Amino acid sequence: MKAFLMAFSAALLLSSASLSKADDLKWFPGTSNSVSLLYGEPATDNLWFSADCNAKSKIVMVMMTIESTALPKRVSPNSNDYVMTVKIGADEFRLIGKLEPDDLMNAHSFTVLLTPDDRFLARFASDSKSNITYGSAIVPLDKASVSGMQRVIKSCGLSR
Repeated sequence: MKAFLMAFSAALLLSSASLSKADDLKWFPGTSNSVSLLYGEPATDNLWFSADCNAKSKIVMVMMTIESTALPKRVSPNSNDYVMTVKIGADEFRLIGKLEPDDLMNAHSFTVLLTPDDRFLARFASDSKSNITYGSAIVPLDKASVSGMQRVIKSCGLSR
């Protein structure tokens, strides 16, 4: 699992474009061996959001690229975990995860491991009209994001 997380983190950390080029960004399925959903520029490393099911462990790994100007806070001074507020529409979710820097790209990757029945995933999988807001990013949800997240959740063993 650790090798899987590191490989997926490396792909997201290569992201160098800003969300300001929103015309090039869209939701699309991943091409890995697992069921995944990505938001970014297809056929590039410009990825801003991903959700990936590890069917063996029944865990959904959510990763978000965060610009260095809007980093989450440590859970406590001695902790390696970070907490970030993520909004879907008006609903707020406090997610706890790991933060990996990418000094060359002036960005970070925030990784959260969730069970498929998590409230955040359920809200995501049922809303095609709102935005996900985190840090300085605003990511629009649509029919492709909803059906993609439903596939991710279902592949982790939770039927909707």
